[in-house]
Amino acid sequence: MIKKYGFQLKGIHIHRTSKTRSLEVYEKLCVYVSKIIKQENLFLEYIDIGGGFYGHLKEKPNYEDYIKVIYDNLQVDKNIKVIIEPGNGVIASPVCFMMSVYDIKTLNGKIVVIDGGLQEDAKQLEKYITDNGGEVDTWFITHPHIDHAGAFEIISQNTSIKINKIYMSIEDKDWYLTNEPSRTIDIEEFFKAINQENIAEKIIEPQVNDIIKIDNITAKILGTKNPEITTNAINNSSMVIQIKVNQKKILFLGDTGTESSEKLIKNQGKNLKSEIVQVAHHGQAGATEELYKIVNPKICLWPTIDWIWDNIKDGQKNAGTLKTMETRQWMENLNVKQNYLAQEGIKSIKIF
Repeated sequence: MIKKYGFQLKGIHIHRTSKTRSLEVYEKLCVYVSKIIKQENLFLEYIDIGGGFYGHLKEKPNYEDYIKVIYDNLQVDKNIKVIIEPGNGVIASPVCFMMSVYDIKTLNGKIVVIDGGLQEDAKQLEKYITDNGGEVDTWFITHPHIDHAGAFEIISQNTSIKINKIYMSIEDKDWYLTNEPSRTIDIEEFFKAINQENIAEKIIEPQVNDIIKIDNITAKILGTKNPEITTNAINNSSMVIQIKVNQKKILFLGDTGTESSEKLIKNQGKNLKSEIVQVAHHGQAGATEELYKIVNPKICLWPTIDWIWDNIKDGQKNAGTLKTMETRQWMENLNVKQNYLAQEGIKSIKIF
């Protein structure tokens, strides 16, 4: 197209958002863009690598590590200006980003984990597991997005922590790469983790309506992967789990979307009714109002931080494009009694 219309290409912007922030991301980006430049015989003034670096965190890559990887793998004319944008890394020290980690302890002290959050959440979750015996009886992964499975990817490599059973409903890797190619690196890291021999042998793929008993807890699988849904594909293939504790039901929706909501309503109907619900997709653009009406919860668990909760943009509340305020109104209409937000930190809910 550039040649056809006589455009002159001045530069390339990579800006590949990386939730893992690993050095491997930047290595692959540099190798790929070098290949394109050579293949197309491009003469550029600049290459903008973007950002996404860690800040001053222990045991994480530092600025020198990133620059070395970029320098070693960007095989282009040395006269090309290379731009990086380390803004997030520069302010990382005073910024706190939290995702929800859900764990349940049975009467006999067994630990059940649902998802686990980002890789950055692994340290806190590891401490909790270690402080409570160093063993996870059952780990549920709703879907392989990094903000749900990232901590699992890290902890699964920790030989001092024992994981007995892992439940997940997943397609083959190519399905994810085909339907969400922008998640390639994240998906590669997830499959690398679950293909470890010591992890693969513990993975169980449940079917819809399977019931899993763990001491005084009963987990029922209400929804599994939906390979036929390719819109918002990975979110819509979230495994949906209903946990029953002391006659109270907790519904974990993962990142259930519109299409999978419709399928859940069709297949499960009134079975979705639960006293507590984990609000899908961080409380915005997730499950439908119709589904929440059927669930009719009294307590909501929001994997949500302040700027999502208030739909903040440029410092102004409800000035962004997120749908959180709409979801909040749905819950108000349902007379929800209590909302628990991820930004509030660790919360303990006793279920009688």
